[in-house]
Amino acid sequence: MSSVLFVDEEPRVLEGLENLMFDAADGWDLHFAASGQDALALLRERPIDAVVTEIAMRRMDGAALLRALQADHPGVARIVLSGHAQTAALVRTMPIAHVFLSKPCTAVALVDTLEHAVSVHRILTSQALRDRLGRVSDLPRRPRLFDEMSRLMATPDVSMVRIAAMVGRDVSLAARAIQLANSALLSRGAKCTRVDHAVARLGAELLRAIVLGHELAASMVGLGPLVEEVNARSMRVAALAARIAGPAHADAARLAGVLHDIGRLLLAQLPVDDDPHADPTPDHARAGAYLLGLWGMDYPIIDAVARHHEPLPRIPAVLDAATAVRVAAAIVDGRRDHPDPRWAPWCRASEDDREEAA
Repeated sequence: MSSVLFVDEEPRVLEGLENLMFDAADGWDLHFAASGQDALALLRERPIDAVVTEIAMRRMDGAALLRALQADHPGVARIVLSGHAQTAALVRTMPIAHVFLSKPCTAVALVDTLEHAVSVHRILTSQALRDRLGRVSDLPRRPRLFDEMSRLMATPDVSMVRIAAMVGRDVSLAARAIQLANSALLSRGAKCTRVDHAVARLGAELLRAIVLGHELAASMVGLGPLVEEVNARSMRVAALAARIAGPAHADAARLAGVLHDIGRLLLAQLPVDDDPHADPTPDHARAGAYLLGLWGMDYPIIDAVARHHEPLPRIPAVLDAATAVRVAAAIVDGRRDHPDPRWAPWCRASEDDREEAA
């Protein structure tokens, strides 16, 4: 049974959260604390999988609690549930909180967030490894523009004109969109010089994946060469994975392809551990899946990222996102570890085909 600790100074809020979680009580071990100090005391007594805290508290504010969790309990998922979105304290939590929720919060949104957060703990089986990743000083946050575009795309009858206007606000992103629209895979010989034309050519889902990759690259200060390498490889894997998966799973495969190597960037930020008895550095696939789980990404995306270096399976009846990304990564890497000869046509893809997937 997974355990969650809710922290808020208002008794009525804690009572409301208990009522909100009532239907899910059979699957959760629920705990409640009226202050940050009480929360830390409880954490010293028992293991907790996730902490959900208010920010605006008098004795110990949420930012201070989150810093204490990061230092002393880094394997715990840190979730902010606050009705004070504009406070300075909330700004201070941005580098250390994994997920933000606003009050009032529906039961569905809260339970979904908790399920995502706790499922991350099953991806990395070693508590010591979870703790090491939790000590990354500035854990990348779910990118703002990606969230904004996702909300816009969920709007009924949204026009590509509005999406193009959003892309045009970021000069470097607009340039990247035009560059990809003119790539061999998409151009079909027709030159594209306008953002709205590039957006129309790329399509909404591919554009959303490009936005995510662009924002992640921009956030990784000091990792320039590695970011460029990861970004180039990820776009190739994303394009190829979408082609392999086919229409039903193409969008998920494309997004998972963009994200599949994010764990390499996360591990590059780990502090050097001189302890010879420390657990080995986690592989980047599972580290990346851990981060995406904390961001609340859908399970098929997390699963595809976590498994992208596993040996290629025998060809299944349905090519889902996870399988498509594994095959695409193998092709881009030039691997030949397929047990089923029917993978051979894909894995013998020529260098020209690989470049076309860029």
